[in-house]
Amino acid sequence: MADSEDAHTRISTEFSRNLSLLHITMMGVGMMIGAGVFIGIGNTMRIAGPGGVVLTFALNGVIALFTAMSYAELSSAVPRAGGAYNFARMAFGRGTSFLAGWMEWFASSVAGSLYAVTFALYTVHYAGQLLGFEIAGTQLLIVEKIVAAVVAAFFVYINYRGSSETGKMGAFFTLGQTFTLILIALVGIATAIVHPERLANFKPFLPEGRF
Repeated sequence: MADSEDAHTRISTEFSRNLSLLHITMMGVGMMIGAGVFIGIGNTMRIAGPGGVVLTFALNGVIALFTAMSYAELSSAVPRAGGAYNFARMAFGRGTSFLAGWMEWFASSVAGSLYAVTFALYTVHYAGQLLGFEIAGTQLLIVEKIVAAVVAAFFVYINYRGSSETGKMGAFFTLGQTFTLILIALVGIATAIVHPERLANFKPFLPEGRF
């Protein structure tokens, strides 16, 4: 009788499900886009050339597609909250899932700091050109760090508010990133059509290769 009462009074806990399909999709897309697409293209093109950049993005797109399909299949087969932690726990046990969860948290933290620094770099330089003032040297580094810290604190507060607010903000910024990249692509295609001489910038296609 006591066992029956304990079974009825036992409390089960689970992660809250406050994110919609749009929120989850945009969070996945945002993680696949990353900050490297905005901050690393210039240096990459200087070293690997335009061909290296094009091939890199194409290969990364294939890898991202396989990763997204794997997560979609796992989420369909294991419809429980927890993500990668839960998948690792079911496949390898609690020890491995513990490490997987902390690794995912650490990776997200590093990525978040990179996003904040990237946003600060672009914002400070753009604001300086727009408003007509120039900051250089130590002052520039201090201003960039302050802006990055403010941005990071803002998103920490959003995450503190709850998963619903985090999903909404993530969807908003990811849609902004997506539309920005689409706009850049359309402008590039239109420029190549109107000014075909600009295609000379793609030569040499692979500076260290054979093209």
